[in-house]
Amino acid sequence: MWPGRNSATREIPIIFLTSHAEDDFVTKVRSITRYGYVIKNSGNFVLKTSIEMAFELFEANGKLKRREQELHEKMTMFQALLENSPVHIFFKDDEIRPTILSRNYETMLGMPLDNIIGKTMDDLFPSDLAKSMIADDKRILERGELIQVDEQLGDKFFSTIKFPITLEGGKRRLAGFTLAGC
Repeated sequence: MWPGRNSATREIPIIFLTSHAEDDFVTKVRSITRYGYVIKNSGNFVLKTSIEMAFELFEANGKLKRREQELHEKMTMFQALLENSPVHIFFKDDEIRPTILSRNYETMLGMPLDNIIGKTMDDLFPSDLAKSMIADDKRILERGELIQVDEQLGDKFFSTIKFPITLEGGKRRLAGFTLAGC
């Protein structure tokens, strides 16, 4: 530790300036995060350009790390929502199979989420209800429209809002939420 410095670590861009060009030396420094490797006597232009590139890469890496942290925080919040929501939240793929569900689906369907994810509507719901759900879901994916449907499962009534999500490349997925009635 440097005198007068605290023990906190800091990331800095490192460029190796060395006269060693042997494979053994290059292999040894590979495990160290580095932003350049310059052989001595390569000239001022190469050294200056390597330093500039190191700062650009360092800044880009910092932005990427910040974005990853933001994404991690959003995923943590989304997971907490799925775990604690009183509303049934769902996402389905283009084959009308659930890919993401709120935890309360376990109570609704009487089975763990792992046994629900990836199943067909026919696997999860009574035949008439499953056919109706599939028809609605296909229409939503084809037409790109939001719909609201009222459904009954056993002695309970549900109101569901379903809508398409268009991903990069034009892929469509289905999302929605269900409110349990009486």
